Amino acid sequence: MLLVSIATIGAVENQDLFHIIAYYSIEVEGKSNEKLLKDMIAPPGGDPPYATVEAMVQALEAKRNRLNNMRIFEEVSYTYEAIHADNTAIRYRVKFFIDDAFSFIAIPYPKYDSNYGFRLGLKAYDKNLFGSFADLYFVVNTTQIDSSWEDYDWFSEISVSNIPVGKSSIDIEGEFEAVQHGSTLHDVFWTAKIDWTGIPLAQTTFDFHVDVDENTDTTDEFDKMLTTSAQWNGLPWFNSLLNVRPSMHFKQAEGETEWDVDSASFFSSVNPIRINGETYVFTNTMKLKFPHDYVQQTSRLSLVDAAVLGMPVSFWISADNYFDMDDQAFYNNTYTVGTSLGFKLPLNIGYSGSYEASFRDAFTTRLNHIPVVSMTQTVSFGNVNWKNNFRRGLKGSVIGKADYAFFSREFDRFDYLKYSVEGELEAYLNLGKRFGLSTRGMGFYSHVPSFDWYDDQTFPTFLPSSETSASEKLRGILDDTYEEAVGEGDYQKLGAVLNMDATLMFIKFKGFAEGFMSAFMDVGIFTDTRSTDDSVDWNDITLFKTIGIEGYGIMDKFPSYPIRGSLGFNLDDVVSHFKGDIGFTDIEFELTIGMGLHY
Repeated sequence: MLLVSIATIGAVENQDLFHIIAYYSIEVEGKSNEKLLKDMIAPPGGDPPYATVEAMVQALEAKRNRLNNMRIFEEVSYTYEAIHADNTAIRYRVKFFIDDAFSFIAIPYPKYDSNYGFRLGLKAYDKNLFGSFADLYFVVNTTQIDSSWEDYDWFSEISVSNIPVGKSSIDIEGEFEAVQHGSTLHDVFWTAKIDWTGIPLAQTTFDFHVDVDENTDTTDEFDKMLTTSAQWNGLPWFNSLLNVRPSMHFKQAEGETEWDVDSASFFSSVNPIRINGETYVFTNTMKLKFPHDYVQQTSRLSLVDAAVLGMPVSFWISADNYFDMDDQAFYNNTYTVGTSLGFKLPLNIGYSGSYEASFRDAFTTRLNHIPVVSMTQTVSFGNVNWKNNFRRGLKGSVIGKADYAFFSREFDRFDYLKYSVEGELEAYLNLGKRFGLSTRGMGFYSHVPSFDWYDDQTFPTFLPSSETSASEKLRGILDDTYEEAVGEGDYQKLGAVLNMDATLMFIKFKGFAEGFMSAFMDVGIFTDTRSTDDSVDWNDITLFKTIGIEGYGIMDKFPSYPIRGSLGFNLDDVVSHFKGDIGFTDIEFELTIGMGLHY
């Protein structure tokens, strides 16, 4: 709802006047904190002057969309009113009306997944804890192993983030995992972490971090680890500000009561440093590995707040050195010079790129005494907004990374190059108020030399920037089928998934909930993970195809927590059944019941 009251101001007709938002007010029906909401809506320095009313309204619509996309409000609306005009500008009062949805929900839930069987548990969510926009997530469950209760997994996790404490905030996380064999627990793992940031101290701030974890069945020499650090920010240092952070890492061997120091480090940064009128930031980290292992020092000087043709540009030089305490010698030294830039284009397109050249000395790998050029390119575009319970819009990103080594002696020239490219695209189209089309595509391609470039060389898996496995993106393919087809190796050169959905809102209970049905088709293409050869041919590629239906419901008071059921079928098996090659009961299917949309 938009309300404009400017009849008493004759100068409104002048198109040369600026339009300025002078004041915001917030009216909340619910528990949300008005001050925090105002901070989300109003920029710290105020909105820029707008050349037209239309431009101002477009900016207000963007703020409303941003709040709607949080999915914790039933309704967000605003009004604007002209309150003053002079020869240069018209000033407005803007009022936002916020109607909170119920953000807390705690439900016992049964879930079934064809990959493992039944899962029984309890989940609790609150995306607006105490009206402070802190995010609570709690889960405890027990899960069958191979569809049997003879042995089963226990899992519990709690996470509370962005808890406001005055001007500071606290994040708390905890996790527990174990396998139940009879009356005993095995493979126990737990971790706990707390971060308290932004604690005011005079004109400075203080951050505190501690985490501890335990794995009773670890093969390492210790099974408990404790890390603690404290950072003091904004200390006056000549004409600059100094940040310092000492950290300690402790370990405890199994069966022992004493903690041993594993490593200690000290981080410092100075900002700004003025050199020839330019602004730089200097950072340094020194790490000591106990008991008598090595000293590592990493230093970096970065140019900031620079621009070329109006585009923000950064430049840096760095050195990373190891010193062996026993041999009294330096090793694995890396010296780097780099630059980065980024800019925005129309249609919400953003670009960022970085370029580095490094020289490596005294390395224990075959990259010794050679320069390496590295590059990272990122392009993002578009945006997606919620309108009621349908999404609309398009967004995506492409990330490319490459390293090129100038070897001092002949190797296979293609092995000079290591690179990977990954991309993701989501698109949503509404056809009326009850029907929508959506699709998501994601994939990557990588080339890794046949030799190890680094001591800790790792190969990409799907997707390189995601922890989610490829089979979780495909509805209708069991984990065992996927692993049997592409293997459980470390190296996947190519992977891509395409999800396509046609969604119908088939029922609506006014003021309570809406029900949806979707027909979907998923396609996945992957290379064999057991092959370390850099080339890709058709014999190396596996294609998965699935079809199925989904049903889900979204309650008006709980828009963030859709309840979904999905039934997917292996399309190759469906075709084989219609050809008479296999029976109906032999068709592979995957049934999933739980919370949250597939994408």
